[in-house]
Amino acid sequence: MGLTFSGNLRAVGAATNAENRSATFAIVYLISYTSLSLPSLLAGIAEPFWGLRATADCYLAFVALLALTAAARAMSRNGWFTSMPRRHRAGGVTDG
Repeated sequence: MGLTFSGNLRAVGAATNAENRSATFAIVYLISYTSLSLPSLLAGIAEPFWGLRATADCYLAFVALLALTAAARAMSRNGWFTSMPRRHRAGGVTDG
């Protein structure tokens, strides 16, 4: 995860002009940390009402759903669900 995040930050930095780079990085970090902490915070709030076991089961189901959705999207983008190869390079060159 660290290498992916670092690579994404490098790509964002390269695509952003110098005047807006610090604001762009601040927003990227804000969204990243919020998306990582919000599910845990919500689970902590839900635990007194649902109990630890039910909260943990719901949390794990939510994480599994997100992982399966991400995997399905990645596979569909790479052409895993079609018999036609996906065009990856400029000039109409196809892989497969």
